Amino acid sequence: MSMNIDFDAIKDTVVNIAQSGVAQGKKVATAAKLKADNMAQRDAIRKAYLAIGKQYFAAHRGEPDEEFVQLFTAVEYAMSAIEANNAELAAMKAEPDVSVDVDVEMQAGEVPDDLETLIEQEMEQADAAEVEETPVEEQAEAPVEDAAVLAEEDVTEDDFAEEDIQN
Repeated sequence: MSMNIDFDAIKDTVVNIAQSGVAQGKKVATAAKLKADNMAQRDAIRKAYLAIGKQYFAAHRGEPDEEFVQLFTAVEYAMSAIEANNAELAAMKAEPDVSVDVDVEMQAGEVPDDLETLIEQEMEQADAAEVEETPVEEQAEAPVEDAAVLAEEDVTEDDFAEEDIQN
Protein backbone atom coordinates (compact mmCIF):
# COMPACT_ATOMS: atom_id res chain seq x y z
CA MET A 1 0.00 0.00 0.00
CA SER A 2 1.46 3.23 -1.02
CA MET A 3 0.58 6.55 0.51
CA ASN A 4 1.13 9.72 -1.32
CA ILE A 5 1.30 12.65 1.05
CA ASP A 6 1.14 16.01 -0.56
CA PHE A 7 3.24 18.13 1.78
CA ASP A 8 2.76 21.21 -0.37
CA ALA A 9 -1.03 21.00 0.09
CA ILE A 10 -0.62 20.59 3.85
CA LYS A 11 1.79 23.52 3.93
CA ASP A 12 -0.65 25.70 1.96
CA THR A 13 -3.50 24.75 4.33
CA VAL A 14 -1.43 25.55 7.43
CA VAL A 15 -0.32 28.88 5.93
CA ASN A 16 -3.94 29.77 5.06
CA ILE A 17 -5.11 28.94 8.59
CA ALA A 18 -2.28 31.00 10.10
CA GLN A 19 -3.04 33.95 7.83
CA SER A 20 -6.74 33.70 8.76
CA GLY A 21 -5.81 33.74 12.43
CA VAL A 22 -3.59 36.78 11.96
CA ALA A 23 -6.32 38.58 10.00
CA GLN A 24 -8.92 37.73 12.67
CA GLY A 25 -6.54 38.94 15.40
CA LYS A 26 -6.02 42.24 13.58
CA LYS A 27 -9.78 42.59 13.19
CA VAL A 28 -10.37 41.99 16.90
CA ALA A 29 -7.58 44.40 17.85
CA THR A 30 -8.97 47.09 15.53
CA ALA A 31 -12.47 46.60 16.93
CA ALA A 32 -11.15 46.91 20.50
CA LYS A 33 -9.24 50.06 19.57
CA LEU A 34 -12.34 51.60 17.97
CA LYS A 35 -14.51 50.72 20.97
CA ALA A 36 -11.95 52.25 23.34
CA ASP A 37 -11.86 55.39 21.19
CA ASN A 38 -15.68 55.56 21.27
CA MET A 39 -15.62 55.34 25.07
CA ALA A 40 -13.05 58.15 25.23
CA GLN A 41 -15.16 60.30 22.89
CA ARG A 42 -18.31 59.64 24.97
CA ASP A 43 -16.40 60.63 28.09
CA ALA A 44 -15.25 63.85 26.38
CA ILE A 45 -18.87 64.60 25.42
CA ARG A 46 -20.06 63.91 28.98
CA LYS A 47 -17.40 66.23 30.38
CA ALA A 48 -18.29 68.95 27.87
CA TYR A 49 -22.01 68.61 28.73
CA LEU A 50 -21.14 68.83 32.41
CA ALA A 51 -19.04 71.96 31.83
CA ILE A 52 -21.84 73.53 29.77
CA GLY A 53 -24.32 72.70 32.49
CA LYS A 54 -22.11 74.14 35.23
CA GLN A 55 -21.54 77.34 33.26
CA TYR A 56 -25.25 77.68 32.46
CA PHE A 57 -26.17 77.03 36.09
CA ALA A 58 -23.67 79.62 37.32
CA ALA A 59 -24.83 82.20 34.78
CA HIS A 60 -28.58 81.66 35.30
CA ARG A 61 -28.75 80.54 38.93
CA GLY A 62 -31.16 83.26 40.01
CA GLU A 63 -33.29 83.27 36.87
CA PRO A 64 -33.32 79.96 35.00
CA ASP A 65 -35.21 79.58 31.76
CA GLU A 66 -38.64 78.04 32.19
CA GLU A 67 -37.67 74.60 30.89
CA PHE A 68 -34.80 74.38 33.41
CA VAL A 69 -36.65 75.44 36.58
CA GLN A 70 -37.20 71.87 37.81
CA LEU A 71 -33.57 70.91 37.23
CA PHE A 72 -32.37 74.07 38.99
CA THR A 73 -34.68 73.25 41.90
CA ALA A 74 -33.23 69.74 42.10
CA VAL A 75 -29.66 71.10 42.10
CA GLU A 76 -30.49 73.74 44.71
CA TYR A 77 -32.15 71.09 46.89
CA ALA A 78 -29.13 68.79 46.61
CA MET A 79 -26.76 71.67 47.42
CA SER A 80 -28.76 72.65 50.50
CA ALA A 81 -28.83 69.00 51.63
CA ILE A 82 -25.04 68.84 51.24
CA GLU A 83 -24.71 72.07 53.20
CA ALA A 84 -26.94 70.71 56.00
CA ASN A 85 -24.99 67.44 56.07
CA ASN A 86 -21.69 69.34 56.25
CA ALA A 87 -23.03 71.46 59.12
CA GLU A 88 -24.07 68.34 61.00
CA LEU A 89 -20.65 66.77 60.37
CA ALA A 90 -18.94 69.90 61.69
CA ALA A 91 -21.13 69.81 64.80
CA MET A 92 -20.27 66.16 65.32
CA LYS A 93 -16.55 66.94 65.05
CA ALA A 94 -16.92 69.74 67.61
CA GLU A 95 -18.53 67.43 70.17
CA PRO A 96 -16.25 65.70 72.63
CA ASP A 97 -15.86 61.97 72.21
CA VAL A 98 -18.13 59.96 74.45
CA SER A 99 -16.20 57.65 76.69
CA VAL A 100 -17.34 55.46 79.53
CA ASP A 101 -15.08 55.13 82.52
CA VAL A 102 -15.72 52.06 84.60
CA ASP A 103 -14.14 52.01 88.04
CA VAL A 104 -14.24 48.35 88.87
CA GLU A 105 -11.37 46.56 90.45
CA MET A 106 -11.37 42.87 89.63
CA GLN A 107 -8.91 40.12 89.60
CA ALA A 108 -8.43 38.15 86.39
CA GLY A 109 -11.33 35.76 85.84
CA GLU A 110 -13.46 37.33 88.57
CA VAL A 111 -16.92 38.65 87.59
CA PRO A 112 -18.79 40.91 90.00
CA ASP A 113 -22.25 39.78 91.12
CA ASP A 114 -23.84 43.05 90.09
CA LEU A 115 -22.32 43.26 86.59
CA GLU A 116 -25.70 43.77 84.91
CA THR A 117 -26.57 46.57 87.34
CA LEU A 118 -23.20 48.21 86.74
CA ILE A 119 -23.67 48.05 82.96
CA GLU A 120 -27.18 49.53 83.20
CA GLN A 121 -25.94 52.39 85.39
CA GLU A 122 -23.09 53.20 82.98
CA MET A 123 -25.48 53.16 80.01
CA GLU A 124 -27.90 55.50 81.83
CA GLN A 125 -25.06 57.90 82.59
CA ALA A 126 -23.92 57.81 78.94
CA ASP A 127 -27.49 58.47 77.76
CA ALA A 128 -27.81 61.41 80.15
CA ALA A 129 -24.51 62.86 78.92
CA GLU A 130 -25.53 62.82 75.26
CA VAL A 131 -26.24 66.22 73.74
CA GLU A 132 -29.55 66.61 72.00
CA GLU A 133 -29.23 66.92 68.26
CA THR A 134 -30.46 70.12 66.70
CA PRO A 135 -32.97 69.44 63.94
CA VAL A 136 -32.01 70.48 60.42
CA GLU A 137 -34.24 73.19 59.00
CA GLU A 138 -37.13 71.85 57.00
CA GLN A 139 -36.42 72.14 53.30
CA ALA A 140 -38.74 71.75 50.34
CA GLU A 141 -38.14 68.46 48.66
CA ALA A 142 -37.19 68.41 45.01
CA PRO A 143 -39.49 66.38 42.77
CA VAL A 144 -38.49 62.73 42.70
CA GLU A 145 -38.22 62.65 38.92
CA ASP A 146 -35.64 65.47 39.00
CA ALA A 147 -33.49 63.61 41.49
CA ALA A 148 -33.68 60.56 39.23
CA VAL A 149 -32.50 62.65 36.28
CA LEU A 150 -29.51 63.85 38.31
CA ALA A 151 -28.70 60.29 39.38
CA GLU A 152 -28.69 59.14 35.76
CA GLU A 153 -26.18 61.83 34.87
CA ASP A 154 -23.62 60.51 37.40
CA VAL A 155 -23.18 63.98 38.89
CA THR A 156 -21.17 63.89 42.10
CA GLU A 157 -20.31 66.44 44.76
CA ASP A 158 -16.84 66.68 43.23
CA ASP A 159 -18.41 68.07 40.05
CA PHE A 160 -19.23 71.31 41.84
CA ALA A 161 -16.71 73.80 43.06
CA GLU A 162 -16.66 74.27 46.83
CA GLU A 163 -17.84 77.87 46.32
CA ASP A 164 -20.95 76.61 44.46
CA ILE A 165 -21.87 74.40 47.39
CA GLN A 166 -21.42 77.14 49.96
CA ASN A 167 -23.42 79.77 48.02
